[in-house]
Amino acid sequence: MNKNTKQGLGREIKFRVWCHEGFMTTPYKDLKVSELNSNKDIVQQFIGLTDKNGIEVYEGDIVKMTDGSQGIVEYSTEFVAYTVKELGFTKHDNTAAVNKDIDEVIGNIYENPELLKQENPDVHS
Repeated sequence: MNKNTKQGLGREIKFRVWCHEGFMTTPYKDLKVSELNSNKDIVQQFIGLTDKNGIEVYEGDIVKMTDGSQGIVEYSTEFVAYTVKELGFTKHDNTAAVNKDIDEVIGNIYENPELLKQENPDVHS
């Protein structure tokens, strides 16, 4: 059985909370919504995948794909799935469903905003 699979579920339900002092990771059953500050805290869900180094992938992570492109992990209501929005493109120009092509988590949108400003090395003008 995959280490991310629990009996009866496709993956372990876990969240990461960005509380401006850093991240706190907690399983769903332990998440206390009453303790969150709705004006400051941002809840991100584990997408059920790990990168090549065993790092769990969450919404808001900036990832490097196996083809060398980089993007942001987002939940798409259009596709009803987690997607990777490639850096250097506008919202719908180049969005791909999240699959096993995630190579490595290289940061996240809160702790590493400078990565969002970098041009994707594989994007050509």
